Amino acid sequence: MERRQLLKIALLLWAVAGFSSFKDGPHTLILNYIPPVGDYGGGSRSPMPPLYVEQNDHTLSFYNNCSGAQIILLDYNNEIIYSDYVDDNDIVDISNTIKGNYTLRLYIIDCVYSGDIYLR
Repeated sequence: MERRQLLKIALLLWAVAGFSSFKDGPHTLILNYIPPVGDYGGGSRSPMPPLYVEQNDHTLSFYNNCSGAQIILLDYNNEIIYSDYVDDNDIVDISNTIKGNYTLRLYIIDCVYSGDIYLR
């Protein structure tokens, strides 16, 4: 019986720790570079560093100078749900009516970055 109680406590702590990142307040998203299809050389062999984005509810703040870049939200079928451009202050406000898990894509000239985003 004691072992079963320890297992229940461990599962409860694991669940609380797993969902604590979805609390209100800002947190950081990581967008990884997606190399172009068919790009077999000619460029640097060093991997492109990821971009970091601060998410505060439905507002995204980009740490790098990304003004003018396009963002899109894709659902699990890779259908475009939302599209917008980063403003001059490196901020994008996503509509509050959009909720759920999506793929966030950022297009900067010919570079594409991608990562997961959860909106509630």
